[in-house]
Amino acid sequence: MRLYMHPILTTVAIALVTCIGFVSSVVDSFDPPIKKAHEAMDIGDFEKAGKELSQLISNEPDNYLALMMRAECYRQEETYSAALEDVTTVEKIIKKSQKTAAEKDEIYQGITNMRASIYIDMKKYADAVKVSKARLIVAKDPLMKNELNNNIAWYLSTLPGSTKESGKEAIKYAIDACKYNNYKNPGQVDTLAAAYARAGNIQAAIKWQRVVIKLVSEDENNDYDMKIDECKERLKIYINGKAYTEVPE
Repeated sequence: MRLYMHPILTTVAIALVTCIGFVSSVVDSFDPPIKKAHEAMDIGDFEKAGKELSQLISNEPDNYLALMMRAECYRQEETYSAALEDVTTVEKIIKKSQKTAAEKDEIYQGITNMRASIYIDMKKYADAVKVSKARLIVAKDPLMKNELNNNIAWYLSTLPGSTKESGKEAIKYAIDACKYNNYKNPGQVDTLAAAYARAGNIQAAIKWQRVVIKLVSEDENNDYDMKIDECKERLKIYINGKAYTEVPE
């Protein structure tokens, strides 16, 4: 999924936003139980990680990092109601915490991303859009709004059940995202191309997907974590007059 996750510097926010894609140097700063759980998650042993985290949570019920990690374990194991319950608990903890407004916003962003991912796995695509739109209304940080604009556009354009009308709506969100980086972020331009294709404007989709391929080709360090082969495959889909539909695993 071509979602754009904003780079946040706080260790907690990195964990909350990426949930499973931890940065090694950040993980090293965590307590042993968190590190153990991460190691298990890293090799796909979500049952073991969940047990480690549950033990920690029983002793520290307000440990929201552990709760978010356990929510990811539940999501991977398709225990979606438990995952949503943990996320809701985190939201309550943060709401009553003494953290600054900016810190809370970062964590709420991670909560939104997690909820959307859970809903997508549950095939509740409209709910993924709904929670992201709700967050966009209250988000203040431009980088966070940029992330949400892109994600909403991607959901509206590529998830099963997307329509020409949802594609037209997606274009507006995608353009707002692309403007933020002057159309230089290939992931966001990729979303814009998908939106145009869904809306039925195939020529625009082809035009922007070619821009994506050019940007990725010039991204020598792969800073945007995009695979050029996947970008070219989407271009072929558009050339064949079709929209791209992402089928979640």
